[in-house]
Amino acid sequence: MQKEIILSPLQGYTDYVYRNVYASCFPYIDSFITPFLACENDGTIRKSKRKDISAENNSVVKPIAQILPGTVDETKILCQLLIENNYTELNLNIGCPFPPVVNKGRGCGLLTHPEQVDKILRSIFNNFSGKVSVKTRTGLNNHNELYKIIPILHAYPISEIIIHARYGKQLYKGSSDVNEFLKYKDLIQIPLVYNGDIDNHNYLEFTANKLKETKKIAIGRGILQDPFLPARIKGIAILNEKQQFINFITCLHREYLDHTETPKHAHTKLILLWEYMSAYLKPELKAAKKIRKTTNLTTYNETIKSLIKEHYRISDPFGS
Repeated sequence: MQKEIILSPLQGYTDYVYRNVYASCFPYIDSFITPFLACENDGTIRKSKRKDISAENNSVVKPIAQILPGTVDETKILCQLLIENNYTELNLNIGCPFPPVVNKGRGCGLLTHPEQVDKILRSIFNNFSGKVSVKTRTGLNNHNELYKIIPILHAYPISEIIIHARYGKQLYKGSSDVNEFLKYKDLIQIPLVYNGDIDNHNYLEFTANKLKETKKIAIGRGILQDPFLPARIKGIAILNEKQQFINFITCLHREYLDHTETPKHAHTKLILLWEYMSAYLKPELKAAKKIRKTTNLTTYNETIKSLIKEHYRISDPFGS
């Protein structure tokens, strides 16, 4: 069974520039989810968030928009924004584990309040006519808290549920527990998508063994670390991999330069991505440190060229 693969969102990393460049360079991902949309304390939505979901910035690939409400009022505001931007599918985030989010009763903070999950889902289906999926974890404090949410989820026509197989208090520590996901797979009557720790180290064990019968998987950090991971999982032959990678990072450079306010902003975005992408080059820690030490796009370019020469033995990787 060939897996369908979703790009799971990472705040600050998988913005519209990254999504568009990836989709232009590689045909490996089946759907993309935006980093979450949330309301500020005064009910407004940041300009950068609006920009990330706008139609003009998503012409290459139309993503699924993820929302992170904590109240019914916030839900209405977020649904209205998606309607204004002609979205036909949204993803409800009740799984974000970060304390500032949880403390506001959003993300994983909702998993201990089933009645609030019910109110938010009711509001979504009253205010949004498109497809609705859910992203969650197995709980906030332990793996069992999702059990109380299952009857609520079954009460709505949810298209699918993405389960990151950690509980919130773990953040990203320890390992994602595939066996906990499989327990829920037997209890939930809605199609499930697995998320958590799928990378080059364990993708064969996860996708060919434990998740053999799971049709869809969502991957975030694993794809940032290796853009070819979805092709490897699907068994797609990768031709001219080195040159494809060089084309990818060159395109990212060009597009961030075009879509950020200043070269300094573009440089900041690129070195942020290389926190993960450096894992594609070995030794990854050495590469990451070199890139993070760059102070501008000129030194960044020279460092990238040097790393490509070192690892690929290509004398002039960018043809300049």
